[in-house]
Amino acid sequence: MQSLKQYQQLITEQVNQTMRKAGFWAALLGFLCATLLLGIVYSGLMQHMEIPAYWALFCGLYSLVLYGMARTGRLKGILQYIIYLPFVSLPGIVLLLSHLYLPAGSATYLNGPPIYLYFFVIFMSGFFFSRLLSILAGLLAGAQYFIFYLLASDHIATITAADELVQQDLTSPEIYFFRALMIVAAGPITAVLSENSKKLMLKMLNEQ
Repeated sequence: MQSLKQYQQLITEQVNQTMRKAGFWAALLGFLCATLLLGIVYSGLMQHMEIPAYWALFCGLYSLVLYGMARTGRLKGILQYIIYLPFVSLPGIVLLLSHLYLPAGSATYLNGPPIYLYFFVIFMSGFFFSRLLSILAGLLAGAQYFIFYLLASDHIATITAADELVQQDLTSPEIYFFRALMIVAAGPITAVLSENSKKLMLKMLNEQ
């Protein structure tokens, strides 16, 4: 039988071990994307991709911070929330920058690849085995997405498409609201999976 303190110590060790690997690969992904985007820009294949490129670089650097914290075993307690919730907000950075500096504001990337990263960082929160953290991650991400939609709604309303359904998908407020709800829902879903994994792990440890 393991004591509660031993359980918590084992979970903390598992969290740091897992996030060390996740942080490393997330950093690598960020640096590779930044290099690829900058290469595309300077080769002349695409234009105006500097913001996503430097954003990807920043994501890589923040992932290195996550990696460093996990490598030294410091991802525990309240520090998990302090370090990880800003990580959840990384997609919001590119939306904020586009809102401030690009003609169409956050509408520029509101349907682009950065949005899918919200699901990625929410699912990663499951590695902390914290139900509250995953739920907060979903709420934070979904709220950010819908707020940036509201900021860009005037620009989005001007989008036109030959197909009526495509037009509706790109401009309807209800569609953006449902997308925000899907992002929010990813939090509780991740929390359930994480909690079940935690219970299974503790059961296995208890039987040893």
